[in-house]
Order: sequence, then C-alpha cells, then structure tokens
Amino acid sequence: MFKILVFLFFLCFYQEVFAQQQFNDFTMAGFGEKGKKSWDLRGKSAEIIDEVIKLDNIVSNFYGEKDKMQLTADKGNYNKTDGKLHLEDNVVVTINKETPLLGDDPLNPTQAPKAEKVNEIIITCDGPVEMEYKKKVAIFNKNVKVNAPDILMYSDVMEVYFGGNGSQLQPQSQPKPQLQEAGAELAAPTSFMGTQIDKIRGYGNVKIVRGENISYSDEAIYTTADNKLTLSGKPQLVIHSTEGLDASAGSKGTK
Repeated sequence: MFKILVFLFFLCFYQEVFAQQQFNDFTMAGFGEKGKKSWDLRGKSAEIIDEVIKLDNIVSNFYGEKDKMQLTADKGNYNKTDGKLHLEDNVVVTINKETPLLGDDPLNPTQAPKAEKVNEIIITCDGPVEMEYKKKVAIFNKNVKVNAPDILMYSDVMEVYFGGNGSQLQPQSQPKPQLQEAGAELAAPTSFMGTQIDKIRGYGNVKIVRGENISYSDEAIYTTADNKLTLSGKPQLVIHSTEGLDASAGSKGTK
C-alpha cells in the first residue's frame, strides 16, 4: 500500500513538472519568406502552464520591409491555442515607418540619394491590451493615446487593425521546441500579423488634436490608405483662431 501511494505521488509530481515550467529567459520567434525573421517575443522570465505562457518584462518586435513595431509591457501572457497576447502595466507600442524624403533631383543621377524619413507612432494606455494575431488587431483599453506626426488621438478604447504580410509557417517547417538552461525557445504559431496599419478605430470620449484645432466625438475611424478621418456620434470641431481678435484690436486703435 505504501509503494502504491509513493508511486501515485511521484506520478502527480511528474505530470505537474511537465505541465508547469519556469524559465529565466524566454524567446519565441517567427520567420517569413526566405527564412527572414518577421517577429520575436521575449520575456525576462516565463512560466508555462499548459497552453498559456505567463511573461514578465515583455519586449516584442515585428519587422516589415520598411516598418518596425515594438511593444513593451511589465507583464502579460500568451495563449498558444488562440494566438492572443494579453499585456498589462506600462504598455507602450512604438511604430517606425520609413518614407522617402522629397527633393531628389531626377536630372542629376550622380546625386546621392537622400536618407529616408522615419515617422514614429507611439501608442500608450493604462491597459490591458489584447493582441489578437490571427485577426490582426490590437485592442487598447483605458486612457488610450496615439502620438503620430501632426496629430494626437485620445479615446477610452482603441482598435488598431494591421495589414501586410505576416509570417507564414507551415506545420512541417516549424522548428521543434528547444529548451536551454538559460531559457527557452519555442516554435511559433502558423501566422502572425504584419506591421502595416490599415485602420485605427477609437471610441468613447474621442478627442483629436491637430495643431491648435480640437475635435470631439463618440467614435473616430482613421484609414491610412486615403489618410481619411471620419467622426461619428455628436462630432464637434473647435477651431482656434486669433485673426478676429487681432482685427478688432486694430480697429479700436484707429479710433
């Protein structure tokens, strides 16, 4: 009887060890065409419980042809089954988009090409943030702020839809999990989103600042293809202008 109890205890302990693993360093990466890395996900520490990977000090990068996106957070978890990444505490997303500078002289081929301009978009919020890779959407919650060139956008909730080609890994080409003493490297899911933003949808106390002009609405949708911003739900536009004040002040001075 004693041997049976010892065996059952050992079996339960054995299963628990393999169902729950902890690592000091964790790395997961995906590769696109020609074996080029398209994204990576790193955590200072990781705890793997079945299909959920709990992470601390998260840094994740997504690499496009000319765009790069990096997200950081204090903690979160990744579900290998549904491909969702949940982030909490000090979540920051930074998107760098390279665009060619204008002004090159086409009649002077010997002129050295100018460097490309990097437009940076920074998204912050109180969190949490849900990254649904299979649907190519990121959902930001609580006091969301988007800082983009020439525009600031605020809302309670914001959905960022990504396009472009994410990494495509066929099941037979996925690397086998490699566990190391310093950490872990795991196989990636079959598809991840790209770095190109197609659409941004904000709703709940939306505020948009362009220079000195401010607009308010219940919902705002910004599409990058046509650079179009659509406001809905009691939109208001506040235009700041000092022209009228200057004119009236000048007329008083002539009397």
